[in-house]
Amino acid sequence: MSVHTAWIHWDPNPVLFILPWVNKPVVWYGVLFALGFYCAYVLMLHLTERYFYSVTSFTRADVQDWDLFREDICYKREGYIILSELSKSTKNDLLNERVWTDEMKDEVISALNSTFREGELYVRGVQKRELSLADQYAEKRNEVVHRLSLERQFLGVFFSFKERAKKFVDSLFTYVFLGTLIGARLGHLFFYRSPKDYLSDPYQFIAVWEGGLASHGAVIGIIVSLLLFMAKERSYSLLRLIDFICAPVALCAVFIRIGNFCNQEIIGIPTSVPWAIIFGHPMDGGAVLPRHPVQLYEAITYFVVLMVLMGGWKNRWFLKEGRLAGLFFMGVFGSRFFLEFFKETLGVWDGTLSLMTGQLLSIPIAIVGCLLLFWKRKERKRFL
Repeated sequence: MSVHTAWIHWDPNPVLFILPWVNKPVVWYGVLFALGFYCAYVLMLHLTERYFYSVTSFTRADVQDWDLFREDICYKREGYIILSELSKSTKNDLLNERVWTDEMKDEVISALNSTFREGELYVRGVQKRELSLADQYAEKRNEVVHRLSLERQFLGVFFSFKERAKKFVDSLFTYVFLGTLIGARLGHLFFYRSPKDYLSDPYQFIAVWEGGLASHGAVIGIIVSLLLFMAKERSYSLLRLIDFICAPVALCAVFIRIGNFCNQEIIGIPTSVPWAIIFGHPMDGGAVLPRHPVQLYEAITYFVVLMVLMGGWKNRWFLKEGRLAGLFFMGVFGSRFFLEFFKETLGVWDGTLSLMTGQLLSIPIAIVGCLLLFWKRKERKRFL
């Protein structure tokens, strides 16, 4: 990188190194893309664990060993308290070691939650760090402490908070990752390429490593993947799942835009501002001129959105279902509409407004975000 007059010349080698044996290049964009998804996974795990600390009641999904749970119910003092809440037939089924049925499981979980809420189960074995974490939820501190103590009283029966979060995130992240890749690739082809380009060469549908991923297509792909996840889990609404993933997605988008900058793609329009960048080899073959570093504009904007979302996780108003999603859609796609003015044209809608494709696609998503953020609905629930 060298400086000429007032502008910065940017022409890095897009290849980081060559993989031995297979003789394939590893490019900066690919590394940043993978790093972005890894950091998004870590952040999602953190936020999900935080959420599960706030959900203190038990469900069937919390039990990892039903046979061990039976033994504890039948032979431990704490288990006897639960046993006393059960119907006579269920007691007999447990004592006679009959096969668990869904009805038995539901009744046992209901009895567990009943005794749990009434504080009949003794609190013990909670560590100082966990008490500190429980203090983040002042109005639920006792419930969090009880939940932690029960995990120790019935050791090996329940998934821990960390285990629950990891199990949930591993499954959800797989759906979101695949939805992002497939949706972003198809969105690029359908929104920005002519049908004859990919219909004549079906290889283009899977060549994600060659670049060409559209964020609007990724949104559609993610929503479809979340709907599939909902059909499997049946425990979370679509809005709540979007609330879970919007901050990690914003973080991933920061890395992807930096990758675009390294790749010299999605370049800005020519300008004479002091911070202009001269791209040595623009991927689209454009002229070597001082340009707006619009990729960095987007990366900075998405980072600001990420910081606001992280602040929203600490504000009860934002924790109502759908409000984090609304903030994400407004922040990302509202800013995207204006940032498109600084980009070289990637596609223009043939209408009287002469809007670029990215702007046209951003408008409805930003409007949905505005509705989610400010539209009051009585049935909307908080995370915490």
